Amino acid sequence: MSSRKISMKKYILVLTIAAASVLHFSGIHGPFSYHGLHRELFFIPILLAAYWFGLKPGLWTSILVSILFLTGMETDSAHSMPLPVMVSQVAIFLFVAGLLGWLSDRQRRKNQELIAAERLSTLGKTVGVLSWEIKDNLHALRTLFERGGGLSLPRFNQDFNGELDVMDNMVKSMTRYAAKDTLQITTVDLNDAVGEIVQKYKPMFRDMNITLEVKEDESGCPSKVDSTAIAWVLAKLLDNAMDASKPGDNVVVSTCRHGDHCELRIDDQGVGISEENVCKLFSPFYSTKEGGSGLSLAACKRTMRDVGGDITAKSKHGAGSSFSIIVPRCV
Repeated sequence: MSSRKISMKKYILVLTIAAASVLHFSGIHGPFSYHGLHRELFFIPILLAAYWFGLKPGLWTSILVSILFLTGMETDSAHSMPLPVMVSQVAIFLFVAGLLGWLSDRQRRKNQELIAAERLSTLGKTVGVLSWEIKDNLHALRTLFERGGGLSLPRFNQDFNGELDVMDNMVKSMTRYAAKDTLQITTVDLNDAVGEIVQKYKPMFRDMNITLEVKEDESGCPSKVDSTAIAWVLAKLLDNAMDASKPGDNVVVSTCRHGDHCELRIDDQGVGISEENVCKLFSPFYSTKEGGSGLSLAACKRTMRDVGGDITAKSKHGAGSSFSIIVPRCV
């Protein structure tokens, strides 16, 4: 909504409150039936505020209207209204504002979710097409490099292969983000899934002098997930934790069994992320790493949502990060 439209709606809202108030106070010494009409007129700004701006503005408007209405009734010495009647009228004002405001906010959120889903769907298709194009070009580059015996300056061969690997990882993330694979939901113990991935990563962490520690829930964490999907997400989070850590740091992978879900958490002691940027972590193409594609975490989020779970992050600059994978528990 443009600022001009918002300003116009606010102007109309103030105008309706003022008009109803003028009629209400000018009719104090008139017939008592006028107050019934004025009471109905006060519903107009309440309905407009709740419908246009949502729950909170609607409630504040109803409170203001209630004060104006009660003040007018108290000023009218000729016609008294019983206290229970006035209280019930205020309650009706608040109820109408609350109900319509809540419905308006709910509908607004649904509309935003639909728009976001449509954008993400379009983005997923675009990313899928680009990933295939890049993948073909990347394969051609590798083939030419191998057939040509490397670069004319051999000392750059390692750097060239390193850049190709970076592009390959980016393509994998793009492919995963755009993937529409049929998920195989089975009963998986998170402890077992963690153990397999951690064993693969321990040598890499050891080479970088980073401690990789595992804390498993002793009661087990039977969950309903796709084992391949959870393994891929955990691998990406371990990659990020390794990149963010420095020699001597600890990375802890823990599992925890809750009432209706199980949690898999990865805590690191890296540089952390500022609080204002944490909410952007799962947005496509947002990255805190130089040269990052910004698709890995977005793909992780999408993958976990597809299996009926979720992934969240907590971080503070200079105090490390914590990522939590939530999956449905098998009861």
